[in-house]
Amino acid sequence: MKAGHKLGRYEITSLLARGGMAEVWLASARGAGGFNKQVVIKTILPYLAQDPDFVFMFINEALLAARLNHPNIVQIFDLGHVDDVYFIAMEYVPGKTLRQISRACRERAQLLPPWFTLRVMAAVSEALHYAHNLVDERGKPLRLIHRDVTPENIMVSYSGTVKVLDFGVAKATAIASGTRAGIIKGKYAYLAPEQARGAGADHRADLYAVGVCLYELLTGQRPFWGDNDMAILKRVSAGHPDPPSTIAAWIPEALERLVLRALAYEPDERFHDAGELEEALSSFLETSRDAHGQRELGLF
Repeated sequence: MKAGHKLGRYEITSLLARGGMAEVWLASARGAGGFNKQVVIKTILPYLAQDPDFVFMFINEALLAARLNHPNIVQIFDLGHVDDVYFIAMEYVPGKTLRQISRACRERAQLLPPWFTLRVMAAVSEALHYAHNLVDERGKPLRLIHRDVTPENIMVSYSGTVKVLDFGVAKATAIASGTRAGIIKGKYAYLAPEQARGAGADHRADLYAVGVCLYELLTGQRPFWGDNDMAILKRVSAGHPDPPSTIAAWIPEALERLVLRALAYEPDERFHDAGELEEALSSFLETSRDAHGQRELGLF
């Protein structure tokens, strides 16, 4: 596709990103009376559109994710299929991903300010708590898990709003990885130990991923690393990272305890849920008398 291509009522404006699973486009949704709204379109790559298992999972996960309505989660508006192209239309967020912001700091030989990291991850935890506890029309828990909480999937808008991206497509991405090697390369560092061992995972795997993000953004180093994916998986499955303060001596004991609890090897030893994690982060900020808020996030 290219600029000017139409998918139903959506007109492609420009390419935003391309990955192993999909392409992401900026587009305009047009309607009656001159209605025109910017949206983001994610299109499945052609070779995956031919994989029935992937398409089935992609559709079902997107339908679940479309139920999410929270200020810290990117809203899905539409799921479509036009001219053999499967796509999701979602909210456009003017801003940068946490990875882009972190990289910009590193180019200046800096790390993100701790207040920024903690404020953002508190908002992410709030979004996860909402999603993890979502129920259907009959009150039955949907048991949604993000499965891919990484700095690439967290955005901060220029107005300071934190948004979690790609809820509901991680399971489909896992299927895609079996179709084409390398799609989730670089994601293994954020897997919980039980995932690395191939065991089942629940909402506490997302809490672990939040812990990895906190560790990485506060210290500048991931808790587990390696020369290749298998080396990373081996270290993750073994567990027990070095305390963050051994890398960044400024980290206070209370914050270190918080991060290591999120990274606990056994799921039962982590925070009970994302709400408890959010409360712990907010409590630390309050105790630290941090006065930064949404305005400061946007300005940064």
